[in-house]
Amino acid sequence: MTDKRLHKNTATELIEFYDDLEKFIDKNDKLSYELKAVTLLRLGMETLSEKEGLEKACYIMSSILKTTLGISLGKDDDFSGILNDSLDKNTMH
Repeated sequence: MTDKRLHKNTATELIEFYDDLEKFIDKNDKLSYELKAVTLLRLGMETLSEKEGLEKACYIMSSILKTTLGISLGKDDDFSGILNDSLDKNTMH
């Protein structure tokens, strides 16, 4: 059985990646945040679709949307389930 907790090293790498990406996005003040978000979502979908297939990309996007809606409704939810699913897939080789 795989440990469902996000490994500390992976969590640290994700936080650093998130912070670096956020800084990079904030540097460009010529584009609106809406255009930046659309571009990031498009890049994510295109990259994941190419590497893992369109179905997987749509499933991940749907999971992110569901989790975000749950959080906005005050549900006790976070993104760890999505991250752990991906971590499990990548460590079971």
